[in-house]
Amino acid sequence: MDVLLADSDPTSPVSAADLRRLISRLEHHSLRIKSKVHTYLTTHHPHFSSLFSQSTHLLSRSSLLHTHLLSSIQHPPRLHPPTPYRSLRRQTQGPQGEDRGVGVGGSGVGIESGVG
Repeated sequence: MDVLLADSDPTSPVSAADLRRLISRLEHHSLRIKSKVHTYLTTHHPHFSSLFSQSTHLLSRSSLLHTHLLSSIQHPPRLHPPTPYRSLRRQTQGPQGEDRGVGVGGSGVGIESGVG
C-alpha cells in the first residue's frame, strides 16, 4: 500500500508498517539529496571559495561605505555660495572683452551675448 496516494482518505489511520516504509523512503531520498549536494559542492569548490571571498570583501567595503556615509550625514561639508552671474560673465570674456560663451572647447554653446 502506498501511503502517499491522492485518493486515500486523510482521516483513515496508517499502519505501522506503512509508516516504517515511508520513513525508509524519506531517509533514502534524503541521503541521495545529501550525496548530490556534496558532489556538487566538491566539484565547484573553487567557485564557491571565490564567491565567499568576494562576498566577505564586499561586506567589509559596504561597512566602510556605511561609516563614511554616516559621517558625511552627521558632519556635512561646507558649501561655498554660488558664483554670481557677473563674475561668471567676466570669466568667459576674451582678452578684448568679447564674449566667448560657455561651452565645450570654446564652442560658444551656452551663455552668449548678442544672441537674438
